[in-house]
Amino acid sequence: MSVNKYLEGQVRESFEDWQEKFNDEFNLRLDIKIEFTITGTNLGGQACYSRNIIRFNPNWMNHNILVYLRTTVPHEIAHFAAKEKFNATGHGQEWKHVMRTMGLHPNRTNKDFSCVKIVHGRKMKMFGYVLPCGCKFEVSAVIHKRIQGVIRKRIQGGQNRICKSHKTRVLPEHFVEKTQ
Repeated sequence: MSVNKYLEGQVRESFEDWQEKFNDEFNLRLDIKIEFTITGTNLGGQACYSRNIIRFNPNWMNHNILVYLRTTVPHEIAHFAAKEKFNATGHGQEWKHVMRTMGLHPNRTNKDFSCVKIVHGRKMKMFGYVLPCGCKFEVSAVIHKRIQGVIRKRIQGGQNRICKSHKTRVLPEHFVEKTQ
């Protein structure tokens, strides 16, 4: 998807303002670059520490620019502030502290963008499972393949899938149908 130049300008301006606020509040010298290169995903932004870059998603910008400027832009800068101030990555207590100090809600995701994946994403093949505990759920093709190879992978240190409600292990024989 191409980037709307007006919205890109809005994000750049907001980004500069937020970066300055974070620098002032935490006595930092953040000098982060930005890109608009995330596409086709439910990821609104991404802090890339090794490259000193924050990547933004034009799909999300087009969906609701005002919310994007108030939430996603400072959310990603907060990752760099937490890394610089506390040497912490991810959405841990340090990141939450940075967000709260800036008067922001420390949310990992934003419900205002929940429909972006449906509107802009590609249609995924889904696979249905029914567990002995009665729970039914769908998984993507990648997770389905992991479940189908669970016995082989488990021996080699692979992943097991568990029903969170009943702690029942998901096995290949629980597969019932390809749903899409």
